[in-house]
Amino acid sequence: MPNTASVVRTTDDPLVEAAGTLLRQLVIATGAESVVVCGAGLVGFVAEALRENGRGRVVECEGGSGVAVPPGPVDLLVLGGAPERFLPVLRVMEPRMLPGAVVVACGVPEAPERAADFLAYVRASGSGYVSQPLAPDGGLEMAVRSA
Repeated sequence: MPNTASVVRTTDDPLVEAAGTLLRQLVIATGAESVVVCGAGLVGFVAEALRENGRGRVVECEGGSGVAVPPGPVDLLVLGGAPERFLPVLRVMEPRMLPGAVVVACGVPEAPERAADFLAYVRASGSGYVSQPLAPDGGLEMAVRSA
């Protein structure tokens, strides 16, 4: 279901704040209108950016609630929670992702072995993604769909 949070979530965790700020920047800069957030707890940041843009929707799927697939294209996919779910969720969303769609995976350094399949997939030559780690500690992975 679309999230209608009216306040940006704040936290004492500088990595969460940095991730939230990055997501707000991406939504504003790209004009994203359809955002899916799976298990990242960053919906408030995305919702605020969509309000700033004056349009759009965010679909949140947390924990074991499964993957919510919105109608139409997905402009931004935010992955958090269990890293072993990143690749299966991405594959479910891919048919809705056009070139230029952005994928942000949170928490990769805490469990790189659990995110290994996802990282190999988005970093592989010819995968259709241009990907690299972000943040000083590599706390985020951002991939842009190129094909």
